Amino acid sequence: KNAEQSWRSKSGDFLEIFVKESVDDKLEDIKISLEKEIPKEIKEKLELDFSGKKKLPDLDLVVHKESEPIAIISCKTTTRERVSQTLFWKLALEKKNVDINFYLVTTDSDEELAPGRKWRPIIEEVMDNTFLVKEEFENSEGMKPYPELLDELRK
Repeated sequence: KNAEQSWRSKSGDFLEIFVKESVDDKLEDIKISLEKEIPKEIKEKLELDFSGKKKLPDLDLVVHKESEPIAIISCKTTTRERVSQTLFWKLALEKKNVDINFYLVTTDSDEELAPGRKWRPIIEEVMDNTFLVKEEFENSEGMKPYPELLDELRK
């Protein structure tokens, strides 16, 4: 059980690095940062207040132009259970009027985003876009192949 959890954690870390490395040098004037690299002034703009306590959302990757955050990219290898955390942070930011795009990048290795599954219509409705890193899936307006992330970030 511990080995399985460790693998899930590491595979998520690898997905974050893959996304960062595959788009970072292709974006003019835009930078993408892993959570530990996010500049302090950007973190401050994304902090949310819960009963007087400042909390940062789950910030796998933040896309920013100078000191302005443009998008948050949540990277998940599996979507079951953990996708609710991503949705929570997206809605919490909206409620606090933080104007930022929120994307999900996933391998969907548990097939939770297949047509007819519970999370798919919720993700399609709430997230700004979801990008799947997999060969075959049924794409839609809100579910796109991973290579389209670069075009989305250039908008």
